[in-house]
Amino acid sequence: MIRTSTAEPFTWTVPWALPDKPRRYFFRAGSVAERASLEGDLVGEYRAGEVYDFQLGAAFAEGVTALSSDNPEDAARLIEIEQQVRAGEEVDAQDGALLDKARELLVEHWPGYRRLTVQAARRAQFLPLLAFQRFCVGWDADDLPAFERGMDGQVLPALLTAIPPLEIRSGGVVAYRLLYGVPPASGDGKAAEEPEKTAKNS
Repeated sequence: MIRTSTAEPFTWTVPWALPDKPRRYFFRAGSVAERASLEGDLVGEYRAGEVYDFQLGAAFAEGVTALSSDNPEDAARLIEIEQQVRAGEEVDAQDGALLDKARELLVEHWPGYRRLTVQAARRAQFLPLLAFQRFCVGWDADDLPAFERGMDGQVLPALLTAIPPLEIRSGGVVAYRLLYGVPPASGDGKAAEEPEKTAKNS
């Protein structure tokens, strides 16, 4: 396996691989311009821009208020529960069930909330894939074909089909975090959320 980056890459070891068959991927940390390019492509080409918590909260409140205009007290209670959950506070099982039901109804009946949830779902799928394809510079796994990049400097699409989807997703999150200077531990294989931004809960 030949590493194709001039900078020392970050090694991510797949934590669930068998001890006698380790699997490693190597990622480079992209530049600020490359980070901006990735974010721009997510917003433009893939319609998968970042969805902030405050946007979901505002859309939830707007939809609940409009759809529960005959029951303003119920609407206010649902908004309160949603704010508590978004702030990381614990709610009881009954309130949690009410919130889940309200979110399901809003996805069905409130376009603004549905648009944001679809956008967030698209981002969750495309972000790790694009980050993996752009910033992976090699791998060390017996069952994978030889590493190769195309003329655009990205991993060839045909090679991605040989990689387990969970490894692309988890490794892609590692690559994305490196763009923001957040290198995880070598054994961190969780398909975690993208790194927190200062505006996330504004």
